[in-house]
Amino acid sequence: MKQLLSICLFAAALSPAACTGGDDGDAPTPSPTVATTTTAAVPTLPPPTPTVVAPTAALVIVPPAAPAAVGAPVLVTVRITGATNLAAFQFTPVFDEAALELVNITDAAFAGSTGRVPTCSRSRMERTTYFCVSGGAQPAGPSGDGDLAVLEFRVLAAGQTQIALEGISATMPDATDIPVTSQPISITVQ
Repeated sequence: MKQLLSICLFAAALSPAACTGGDDGDAPTPSPTVATTTTAAVPTLPPPTPTVVAPTAALVIVPPAAPAAVGAPVLVTVRITGATNLAAFQFTPVFDEAALELVNITDAAFAGSTGRVPTCSRSRMERTTYFCVSGGAQPAGPSGDGDLAVLEFRVLAAGQTQIALEGISATMPDATDIPVTSQPISITVQ
């Protein structure tokens, strides 16, 4: 009797109509039940996160504050504006080699400002290309505006001369391109 009651209580927990009382007032009689199967809900996966294309950034060439003199060094800063999670960049300075000689390129602090450790170098084929790369997803790269590099030139001839950047690129840690533009500048040499 106890066993039948336990079965009925268990069945009643599953379906209140599972057990009905007998017609003699004794123990409840199990009613016939229909076996049902329950299908587990299949979890739905969220849609893939689309790659967000950053707004256009700009590499800005910051000219020296005063005119340069022939024979003297002149420093020009390359700054990025509008960066988003910057992990790598490159550029090739283009200038009149009769007026200027590129002496050195040094890293400025922006690329490593969030704790990333950039490796910077330059390659020379026909012209010098400067690049910095930092690996890994974390920490995030810097966003906003900051100085990327300082170009040191030696002035060879007087007059107006232009400096431009070609082969420019910038990327996020996941290799997503950051659209980037640049405009040339003119400097005066006395």
